[in-house]
Amino acid sequence: MGKEAGPEDRHGPGDHHADPGLPDRRRRQFLSTWMISRTGNNLAPAFYITGVAIVVLIVTFSLKETAGIPLNQIDEESRPN
Repeated sequence: MGKEAGPEDRHGPGDHHADPGLPDRRRRQFLSTWMISRTGNNLAPAFYITGVAIVVLIVTFSLKETAGIPLNQIDEESRPN
């Protein structure tokens, strides 16, 4: 019987088009490893993500609520006089 086709057989070795998320995954792995090696703390990536989440929450809560206001009124309010 023949050998079962694996991922390399279907896409070829080194074919990065097989997984479009591969470069992003490698970048995240590199940054995580770099942060751990720089700080010596295995939780450094978690602290980074927590810090980013806090900044995003602050920005989100500082946004002006525009629900229920017609879009033409929002546009007029944002134009400089």
